[in-house]
Amino acid sequence: HNLAKSATAQRLFAPTRQGLHVWTSEGWCGQERNLACYFLAPTNHTFEILDITGSARQLDPEGEGAHAGIDGIAHDFAPTHVAARGAFWLHAQSLHFLWQLNQRTQGYLDTVRRQMGEANRAFVFPFRQATIGMHIRRGDSFMAARWMPGLDQFLVPARRMQHLYGVTHIFLSTDCAETAQQCHELQDFTCATLPLERSVYDVGASHAPEYNPKESAYDQWIERRIQLGEVDGSLAALHAIAEVDTLASC
Repeated sequence: HNLAKSATAQRLFAPTRQGLHVWTSEGWCGQERNLACYFLAPTNHTFEILDITGSARQLDPEGEGAHAGIDGIAHDFAPTHVAARGAFWLHAQSLHFLWQLNQRTQGYLDTVRRQMGEANRAFVFPFRQATIGMHIRRGDSFMAARWMPGLDQFLVPARRMQHLYGVTHIFLSTDCAETAQQCHELQDFTCATLPLERSVYDVGASHAPEYNPKESAYDQWIERRIQLGEVDGSLAALHAIAEVDTLASC
């Protein structure tokens, strides 16, 4: 969303040094703590939005007002002329601009996907059958007084899709090892996850109610835990990149 805001305001987009140091580590990136750890330099000359025909439409900074989404959430930003498409659509355009994985990152993705396919031949990548992409976050958000729907809630629309389209495969992206195990044990779906170490994200979600009504007195956001040295920043970033890229293939 910050890239889209910068393009709208005709300003340069530069990630903060603090953010780069959170999501990179010397073990993976060495001394070059920047986006080049994971991505190639964008080859696009400008940030562009693609219309329904695939034609490029550059953001016009003149007269473009900011559009705040539900409850004024900062992430739900879109210029007024594309606000009807929604912030999620605009985020996809931003990611399309940035998402050019370098050779090392692509090698990591190839490895974890190959391991997933070896564990379950129905999920050899690229997927050969219709697959529901599902993301369930139950790790650090446990501490944020958020509603935390579990697998059962997500299976309601998944079963509607199964009824309508006959789809029986789920690729699950999650930071919760217990949720991953529950998905693997389903009888009416074949479920797979990438072989990631999810225990590093556990802050008690498996013992939490579906809705935690009180704000936590302490900070357990993943960024904070990386800063405390509890989680490796590059490991978390590679996990996220692998899961987002694989979800995009469903």
